[in-house]
Amino acid sequence: MLRIRFKRMGKRNSPFYRLVVVEKSRSPQADGIETLGTYDPTTEPKTVDFKEDRIEHWLDEGAKPSDTVHNLLIEEGIISDEKKNSVHINERKRAELEEEAAEEEEDESEEQDSDDESEENEEDEE
Repeated sequence: MLRIRFKRMGKRNSPFYRLVVVEKSRSPQADGIETLGTYDPTTEPKTVDFKEDRIEHWLDEGAKPSDTVHNLLIEEGIISDEKKNSVHINERKRAELEEEAAEEEEDESEEQDSDDESEENEEDEE
């Protein structure tokens, strides 16, 4: 199965990426079948140089973009789809985060209730 993904290039602390078509099972540092462009996140604004016609060709051939590449292709207007989550959280960690969020919401609602009561008390005193 073919994938369209980034290949990291550049020096330490100044990376840039090549967009390559490569067999999914190959190493990230392996040579790709074809280079489809470059992406440099260190510049302001970020430099994106893609060969749109070749990307569309490989997508038609059945190559699947990685989640990060998929989201970048959407931003560039090359494909139209919904963005994907490129960071995956395991179920245990997701449950912990949901519990923390629920506790924070409870704390905020209690603070708002106490603020409302103190305002009512101030109005009663006047």
